[in-house]
Amino acid sequence: MAHFAKINASNVVVFVTTIDDAEVRGNGGSYTSEVETYVSNKMGGGTWKQTSYTGRHRKNFAGPGMPWDATNDGFQEIKGDWRDSWTLNTDTLKYEPPHACPNETQSLTGTTWKDDNDVTIKQAHVCSWIDSADRWESKVYAQNGSLVSEHYWDNDNSQWEDK
Repeated sequence: MAHFAKINASNVVVFVTTIDDAEVRGNGGSYTSEVETYVSNKMGGGTWKQTSYTGRHRKNFAGPGMPWDATNDGFQEIKGDWRDSWTLNTDTLKYEPPHACPNETQSLTGTTWKDDNDVTIKQAHVCSWIDSADRWESKVYAQNGSLVSEHYWDNDNSQWEDK
């Protein structure tokens, strides 16, 4: 099945639907203006753009509320007001923070414990961007869910610091 997004007059996705692959092949093929015209006629008009569930075409899989960026031929991630300091990467049409998230080699160890079958469980910490502090922060929890420690990423020294 191929996916198609209906775009409103403000270039915002309002609806996503699927069309059988045979219909796509028989009406111009994937990502052609012919198939998009075919879908428009089939669905009662409007502007339709094909979208890729995997994001391999048109940058991101379209969803309601996402802007269509004709210049960059893709669907733009929704920014949200919690990412005021983030900037749009026009290659990916995703928003990026002012500082990159620490990579895997810079990850916190987290907490480990044994489950009932003597299997070691290693808890991964989750990085969260804090716009008001202009930094990444992380919390580590114990097996029972209680907070063990809080940290922030020091961009100048490229390391985690205790909060």
